[in-house]
Amino acid sequence: MPYINYFLVGPIGLGLRKLVQREIPISDQEAFGCMNNALLHGSNLWDAGEVFSSSLSSGTLGLLSRYFRKYPENIERVFLTVTVGKIEDSDTEAFLNSLKEITSALRGLKKIDLLNCQVVEDAPMTEEFIKIMNDFVNKGVVRCIGLWEPSLEVIQRVRDIANISAVRVEYSLLSRDIEVNGIKALCHNLGIPIIATAPLLHGILTGDSKIMEELKNKEKHILSNNEDREAVRMILSKVSSLDSFAIRNDMTLTEVALSFILGTGKAGIIPIPCSDTLDYVGENLGAFSKVLSFEQLDELYDIVQQ
Repeated sequence: MPYINYFLVGPIGLGLRKLVQREIPISDQEAFGCMNNALLHGSNLWDAGEVFSSSLSSGTLGLLSRYFRKYPENIERVFLTVTVGKIEDSDTEAFLNSLKEITSALRGLKKIDLLNCQVVEDAPMTEEFIKIMNDFVNKGVVRCIGLWEPSLEVIQRVRDIANISAVRVEYSLLSRDIEVNGIKALCHNLGIPIIATAPLLHGILTGDSKIMEELKNKEKHILSNNEDREAVRMILSKVSSLDSFAIRNDMTLTEVALSFILGTGKAGIIPIPCSDTLDYVGENLGAFSKVLSFEQLDELYDIVQQ
């Protein structure tokens, strides 16, 4: 089981974005049911942020404030990660206002356990912004800080200024850039946990029929560039092969995708799939009990590297 800033978190987290971004909105009661079910089964790392909604009150932070008002007994059971927007200019006042708005949206009910920000590699004020975030830690406003989609160079620069408790990056069976750009290896060597966003590749690795039909339609009728069309064909082919692997091993495609991350991460990578129904929450968490062998992991790499 992984630790972030000495807090024991479950092996699979919960992304809250889909609970507030559905075409047909769900009630707080339905959303709270998903959140309670996740927490009941050990999924206590919850991912929220100002970047997931145009309004903090209607987004994930507003949802959390309503949840913690109803379930105050769960406040200290949850490890809350919150992501702020991109840092790329020298407007420290705007950044401070953004942080204050985020903490205000939680209405003082829950302290932010991990504050993530995206730092542009050549931003002139990188060190200054990190010092501001570190000051929030020293004042007790947040417990620790992390980086969102950083480059290798940014991680190396920033860790000399402040303690980086986690790195938040996209990682999935079909999106493995951190394996080749050095970030996965660096974080492993430094003992920095990785929070893997989009572990189901925005629904593609669930095999959802609607999403797959949209991809097929895009490949046949929308994309005009041959390289783009070929890229979509490759995704469709790999998903088909992964689905066959799942059937042979008595797993769902979702379980395969999440078990792959758990198997390759050595407890250092925490996937945070987004879920908006009790069934999806249950399926995601079921991946923890489906441990892949070395042979199965090798077979999966063979499939995705074709």
